[in-house]
Amino acid sequence: MRVLILAAGLGARLRPITNKIPKCLVKVGNKPMLEHWLEKLSNIKIPPKEVYINLHYKKKQVENFLQTYNSGFPIFKIFEKELRGTGGTFLSLIDKKPDDDLLVIHCDNFYDASLDDFLVKSQSAIDDLNFDLALLSFRTKDKKNCGTMEVDKDGKILRFWEKIETSPSNLANGAVYFFSKRIISNLRKKRLQFHDIAKDLIEPLDRKIFCYEAHDYFCDIGTLASLNETREYLSSKGIY
Repeated sequence: MRVLILAAGLGARLRPITNKIPKCLVKVGNKPMLEHWLEKLSNIKIPPKEVYINLHYKKKQVENFLQTYNSGFPIFKIFEKELRGTGGTFLSLIDKKPDDDLLVIHCDNFYDASLDDFLVKSQSAIDDLNFDLALLSFRTKDKKNCGTMEVDKDGKILRFWEKIETSPSNLANGAVYFFSKRIISNLRKKRLQFHDIAKDLIEPLDRKIFCYEAHDYFCDIGTLASLNETREYLSSKGIY
């Protein structure tokens, strides 16, 4: 398995904090968001072969952080002079590295649990039930800032609602995706072009997508309010 961590965003909704530092280095608890994910990847039962991180906004700060971070796996930086969108970064990587499963993580999320259960159940859904890919979901209190979905008893996603406060579901897309090498091969053969993974690849539901629901704390840290919520959550656990 390879991993792509999407960390190039401008973090406009986290200003003024992100006026000085990139969003992926904003701290929750006592660590930057990027470090939380790298540690989580270090602790899974089967560590990734390679981790790719895309950079753009204030890239030098991220490079300096990575120079001092010790991991048990190779980390490769993908510099984007112009932002390609999550779809562009994804397509560029699978075009060069098509021969393995790929875990895609949006760095601006916090998940207070191991990834092992998500990976095991995603792989089982792909191998045993013929799903093409899997995503991690969570229950949200802020439907207007999340894509929400309806799923059946087997975890198959039936419908999406994109950031609609009146959505009948509060099960939200956590923007953590596990792509089988089968679908990666299929996407490369079709030479598809798209800008955004969620809007252009996931939400049209042209593929069979498995939904894994997280029951531990998960927060999309896209706003100052959600950042403060996560900091308060960790503070309640004695992590500052």
